[in-house]
Amino acid sequence: MELLLFLTGTVDIIYFVIPGSKTVFAFFGGINLGEIYLDNSATTRISTEVFDAIKEAYMDDYGNPSSLHGKGVAAERLIKEARKSIS
Repeated sequence: MELLLFLTGTVDIIYFVIPGSKTVFAFFGGINLGEIYLDNSATTRISTEVFDAIKEAYMDDYGNPSSLHGKGVAAERLIKEARKSIS
């Protein structure tokens, strides 16, 4: 595997690029700054808050929101709350 190395002019940040990859790894003063993902048009990491909300719906309130049973009513409530929060 070949790595490409880029050095910035004024700041000592080192970027490692794997050819053909859409990920760059950055280092500053020997500290790993983590990955820089360059393909956000294809997919993007969601925030922790969004993940927690989705997880709650998938695990607890997964009922059919058109149904009148408890799970359905809870799912309908979540949908209404979400719609209200983004309007």
